[in-house]
Amino acid sequence: MTHLIEEFNNSKKYTSIGIEFDAPCWEPEKITHQHLLIGPVVFRGHWWCYAVNRRDRMLYVIDSLTHHPQGDRKKLDSWMAKKFEEIMGLLDQNFLVTGLGLPIKYAVVPKQPNQ
Repeated sequence: MTHLIEEFNNSKKYTSIGIEFDAPCWEPEKITHQHLLIGPVVFRGHWWCYAVNRRDRMLYVIDSLTHHPQGDRKKLDSWMAKKFEEIMGLLDQNFLVTGLGLPIKYAVVPKQPNQ
């Protein structure tokens, strides 16, 4: 996941040549059997999680500080939705990759009081 974020930071167009993950749960032999894929992210000193539910084909953003992202953070979420859609297409040959990205839903979690 770290490599994707670095790639986002270095890309003005938010595109990618390849996808590389650094967590054991993202290894190819394990990922095809999981229905919920979770990846923690650190971006500009703040961390949150992306969770992909393969059954409902939705990208969930779990973040206790940002419930309504704007600017670069919103662009990053949209970019990640596209990358996760590509991953879904690789995992399931029947999955239609539109290029628009997975739908994004922001999880309702208590907001951190230290913002």
